[in-house]
Amino acid sequence: MQESNPQQIEKQRIIDNNLAMMKNSMQTLLCSESIGGNAKSIRIKDKDYSCAAANGYVDRQGKIIAFGNVQDLPKETTAKNDPFTFRVAVDLDISKPSIYFIIVEIIQESKLSPNVLEILNICKNKYNHDLELLRNQ
Repeated sequence: MQESNPQQIEKQRIIDNNLAMMKNSMQTLLCSESIGGNAKSIRIKDKDYSCAAANGYVDRQGKIIAFGNVQDLPKETTAKNDPFTFRVAVDLDISKPSIYFIIVEIIQESKLSPNVLEILNICKNKYNHDLELLRNQ
């Protein structure tokens, strides 16, 4: 069995934190966001979906600190961390376990470091995979 080094352990801790934030705080935020508008729509597998935007702030290590709109978050959170947005396709089929079903894009308001972007992409892919499994049960 291969041992994990401290950097791998810390990276996994950050990913676990981010996934928890995405499954809780992000979902709460999305329930109050408008659909369409600036987030537009996207075509997936021959079906059109409106999108919503989940604005977030991430620290220099890639840990999501908060989801929310700039005017609703503490100034310390927005000043010390980098903004990003998950563009989320919305499926309004109420027979499904989750209305918001796939993160289709990460939008950077400022240039995120390659490490931070890598962590956000890992989280996006894991979130989408887990949600797909849930929806297919």
